[in-house]
Amino acid sequence: MCAARPANDRDITNDQTTNAMVDHHALDGRELAGHLGRALDWMRQHPDATPARAVIIYAWNENDEGGWLVPTLGEGTARLDALAKVLKDKPHGKGE
Repeated sequence: MCAARPANDRDITNDQTTNAMVDHHALDGRELAGHLGRALDWMRQHPDATPARAVIIYAWNENDEGGWLVPTLGEGTARLDALAKVLKDKPHGKGE
């Protein structure tokens, strides 16, 4: 059985589409939760700019690109657990 490694774990030094140097950094659960918390705060502070009251999280399954939420063998459900805590702790709906 072959275990694929994410692109950010391999020695990738430039972006093939722009030929620019790229620093790949996969966020851990704590960092991801911090971004979500700030997005929810911004949404709450700018209700006219966010009538849908929605935050989009890119790539729930882009494991190869470093953007994933799905459980993994290495992290388990750490990312999902961190996001769940933010969503439970921060009011974000219309009925807040």
